[in-house]
Order: sequence, then C-alpha cells, then structure tokens
Amino acid sequence: MTTDSATPFDPAAHGWRPHGTAFTRHLGSIWTRDTADGTPTFGFVAQAHHLNPHGNVHGGMLMSFLDEALAFTIQAHTGNRAQATIQLNVQFIGAVQAGDFVTACCEIKRCGRTVAFVRGDCHVAGQVVASGDGIWKLFT
Repeated sequence: MTTDSATPFDPAAHGWRPHGTAFTRHLGSIWTRDTADGTPTFGFVAQAHHLNPHGNVHGGMLMSFLDEALAFTIQAHTGNRAQATIQLNVQFIGAVQAGDFVTACCEIKRCGRTVAFVRGDCHVAGQVVASGDGIWKLFT
C-alpha cells in the first residue's frame, strides 16, 4: 500500500499490531494482524534505512522479513513450537520504495513431526514483489 500524500501509512490505524523479536526490532517495526481464517499476516512500512544504494528496499530486508513471516506462520500453526530455518529460497519480483507498506501472506504446505514446509508472498498494493518457500526444523 503506497500513500499518495505526505502522510505515511499508519498500520495501527488499520488494525495491525506491533510484532517482533529481538532481531527483527533492528529491522524496524513489523506489524501483524489475523486474516478472517485466523492466519497471521505481517507487514512493514519501508523506510529510508531499508533502502539500497539504488533507492529500493534492500533484498536482505525483504528476505529477513519473509523469513520472519514464514517462521511465525509455522509457530502459529504448531502452538508456538520452537523452530529454525533449514532452507529459504526467495525470488525478487518487483521493486519496493520508501513509504510502501509491504505485507506477507504465508501458508503451510506440509507440517510433520520434525520439519515444516511453508511458502509465502510479499505484496505492495496487491502486487507480488517477492516470493519464497522454505523448510523449517521443528524442535520438541
């Protein structure tokens, strides 16, 4: 979601709650809210400190954000089981600019006793800007 005015997008005004871990707080504010079916959705407002030298959001930021969203989707699905990323594949599809509100919607593809497979897409204003999938180790 890009704002056309000088007023930045305010996630809290649209029902988003702050979300984060010690690491993700270094990335800036990450927001969450549940969809109608209870699945968490994540978002962040792209800011100047997220940009690469070309003026677009750095791919590392999008990867970190997607890793976080995928992991917490698994955590919500498994009742907060601890887990760790084994593999993460990310494809960059479109550029993200400062002021854009980037959202991530994820889905569990398969969840066993010790591993989970998940995929998700990052969107800006309804357009996919990054897509990813991965494998997570589940701990007891």
